[in-house]
Amino acid sequence: MRIEVPWGDASLALDLPDDWEIVRAANPSRLKAVESVELELERALSNPIGCAPLSNILRPEHRVACVVDDIGRPTPAFRLLPLILKRVASAGIPRENQTLVFATGLHRGLTEEEMVKKVGREVFQSVRCINHNAKDANNLLRLGTTSRGTPAIFNKGVAEADVRILVGTIEPHVQAGFGGGCKNLLPGVAAAESIGANHFLGADPEHFSMIGFAPDRNPMRQDLEEAALMLGGATFIVNTLLTPKLQVARILAGHPIQAHREGLSAVSHSYAVPLEQPADLVITNSYPLDVNLRQDVKSVANVLFAAKPNGTILALLRSRLGLDDVRIPSSRLGLPLEWIRTLLRAAPARAIRALSTSPRTGIAVEERFFLYFALQALKRNRIFVFSPTLASQVNGKLRGIPLSGDLDVAIREVKRRLPSRPRVVVFPEGGVTYPLMEGHA
Repeated sequence: MRIEVPWGDASLALDLPDDWEIVRAANPSRLKAVESVELELERALSNPIGCAPLSNILRPEHRVACVVDDIGRPTPAFRLLPLILKRVASAGIPRENQTLVFATGLHRGLTEEEMVKKVGREVFQSVRCINHNAKDANNLLRLGTTSRGTPAIFNKGVAEADVRILVGTIEPHVQAGFGGGCKNLLPGVAAAESIGANHFLGADPEHFSMIGFAPDRNPMRQDLEEAALMLGGATFIVNTLLTPKLQVARILAGHPIQAHREGLSAVSHSYAVPLEQPADLVITNSYPLDVNLRQDVKSVANVLFAAKPNGTILALLRSRLGLDDVRIPSSRLGLPLEWIRTLLRAAPARAIRALSTSPRTGIAVEERFFLYFALQALKRNRIFVFSPTLASQVNGKLRGIPLSGDLDVAIREVKRRLPSRPRVVVFPEGGVTYPLMEGHA
C-alpha cells in the first residue's frame, strides 16, 4: 500500500504494510489564494478591524517600529512591507524614524542574506533592519508585571516607538493556541526572563498542549496579550492567513487583539480536522513548516492527541536546515531520555515540571521548555522520526526518540510496536494541521 505526502517541491512515497487500516487522510480544508496580494493588503489597510486606519494614526513626528517575525515563519513580509512603508512615508515620517525589528525571541538572529530574503532588497536597503536580542539588558525596557507574574520587559526601541506595526501570520500554535497578533511582541521582542515566565504558564499537564484552543481558555495567550497592552502608543497588526502552500488567502489589519480574533475562526475551520477517536498510529509530515527542527517539531506537537495514549507517532521531518540553532539538552540531566521515559509512567506531573523547568539544571530557558514538552510527549506516546537531514547531524543526541534516515527502516521499527491491523491516521500537512478532538473550543 503506497501513499504520498508533500516533501519540499516534490513528494515522499511511503510503502506501508497491507494490513494497516488508514482510517483518515487528515488534509486541511483548502483556503483559496487571493489573486493579488497587493490589492488584498490595500483592502485590509483601508478597512482595519477595531481601530482607525494607519493614515489617521501616523504623524510626521512619530517613531515607527515595524516588527516582523523571523526567518522560520512563513509570513511573506517582502510582499507586504513595501506597501506598509509607503503608508508610513505618506504620513511624512522620515526614514531615520523608521526601524524594522526581527522578532527573534530566543532564536538566533537573521543573517544579512536572510533579512534580504524576508523583507526584500529594496526594504532592506532603505530602512534600518536589526535583530532583537532578548539578553541585551542595555536595549531592554521594563514596563511592569502581568497579573500572572510575567515581567513585561521589551526591546527598548520597540517599547519607545510611538507606533508599532506587527507583521506576522495567524496559524495553529501548540502553546499559544494560534500564532499572530501580539506574539510578535511576546515572545518576539521580549526579554529572555519574560519569555521564560510566559512559556512556563504552559508547563503543566492541563495546558502543555493548547493548539486550537480559544484565547480565553489559554493562560499563555492571555498573559502575553496583557503584557503587550502595557506598551504605550499605538500597536497595529498586519496578519496573513496562508494556504497550505503558503500563499496568501486573506490579510487582517488593525487592533492587535480584535483583528487577531477575527482571523481565528477562518484558521480553525481550515486547519482543524475532526477526529471521532484517536488512532493506534499517527503519521505526521512536517510540510509546509519544514525549514528546521524547531519548526518541524510542530508537526508532532500539533497531532499528539490524534494518537491513543501509549500509541505511536511516526514523524516525517524534512528539516531543510537540519538542527539549525536548536541545542538538544542531554548530559546535564544525568540520565538518558530512554531511561527517563521508563520513570515517567509513575512520576507525578510536578516531577516532570521540576526536572525540565528548574534553573538548577543549567539549561537555557527555551531548551528547558523544549525538554518539558518532549517529556510530556514521551510519557504519552512512542515517537519515531524519519529525517535524512537530522540523521546526519544528531549523532545519537536525540535520545529516547528513534531516528532514521532510511524510511523503510523507520516503518519496520514502527511496525514492531503496533497491534495487528492497526488504525492509522495520516497528516500529510502536519506542520499546519491539528485534530479537532472532544474538549476543543
